[in-house]
Amino acid sequence: MDLKLAGKVAVVSGASRGLGYAIAHALGREGARVVISSRDPVQLASAVDKLEADGVEARGVAGDMSVDADVQTFVQAARDTYGPVDIAVSNVLPPHKVGFDACSNEDFVAAHQTMMMSVIYLARAVIPAMKERGWGRLININSHCSREPHLDPSLPLSNVTRTSVASLIKTISYELAPFGITANSLAVGAFSTERSKWFLAEMGITDEAEFATTTKRIAVQRFGRPEELGALAAFLASEWSDFITGESIRIDGGMSHALF
Repeated sequence: MDLKLAGKVAVVSGASRGLGYAIAHALGREGARVVISSRDPVQLASAVDKLEADGVEARGVAGDMSVDADVQTFVQAARDTYGPVDIAVSNVLPPHKVGFDACSNEDFVAAHQTMMMSVIYLARAVIPAMKERGWGRLININSHCSREPHLDPSLPLSNVTRTSVASLIKTISYELAPFGITANSLAVGAFSTERSKWFLAEMGITDEAEFATTTKRIAVQRFGRPEELGALAAFLASEWSDFITGESIRIDGGMSHALF
């Protein structure tokens, strides 16, 4: 299937490694011109080199997506290099804290800034040009905990902010639909990334297979591969997904037990 992404301009935050990188790679391999962001300039440069070595037209812009000025710089660099942004992928990680008592009031404020405001900043930066052209894609990389909270271990910062972001995406999807712009979230489960290693360590588990198969935590009994998420994101970025908006799409191998 031709996803018709050739020549499209995509920005992907948190893309120097892991899931963000896999999405940037998938978009790039479909012909999109990709600008990626990360707070680590060294890792970012390495990611750009890898993308280019694999035939992807890419550029990196270091920055913190929770800082509006950095987001503006990121999007402006994409405009200056390739043109107006067609596809914007927001991907950031919440602070790593386990248990309510471990999370200070300041932690909750910081988590809101990191998780919610980063999405808002990016959306505001790209939506006007999308409206002018009558087409665009907003894709948020969320977590399955937006549908079924992490309770073992308890991750309050992630649970609260992920749910809020899903609500934001649903809200703006309704407003943007008349302009040919879709907005969707991907409710991601356990994937083989550095983040997953931290999560397992908090549970006293060092082996992905052990976690996946224990009491069938994951129905397919394995962790996801980043390229599987990349493929789904690429489809949502394509013209074939015009009729999908305002959704929170689980991709968790059956880990969530929630019906809806």
